[in-house]
Amino acid sequence: MKEIKEIYEHIYDKDTDDDGKQKPNKLLGEFEIISGSVNDDYMFKAIGVNVKDNKIYNIVGKEVSGMRDIYNSGTRCFIEEIKMKGYKIIKSK
Repeated sequence: MKEIKEIYEHIYDKDTDDDGKQKPNKLLGEFEIISGSVNDDYMFKAIGVNVKDNKIYNIVGKEVSGMRDIYNSGTRCFIEEIKMKGYKIIKSK
């Protein structure tokens, strides 16, 4: 079974500010997870195929502590394209 996830720049512990407004967030892409796990834990690593450009990416989530900045606590997400030569990607159906 395919696991498709939208990956955002930041997974906030609380996604609204004190006024109830949605905190700004950037969609990094929609990915089919092919290895690892992307969940709501504070730290994660996965490999995914971007559903739009069919390229493979490392997807990493790192904890953002609320000790210094409670407003931005949660997980910061990063993506980096994996470049390979001589391989063809075959996605599951």
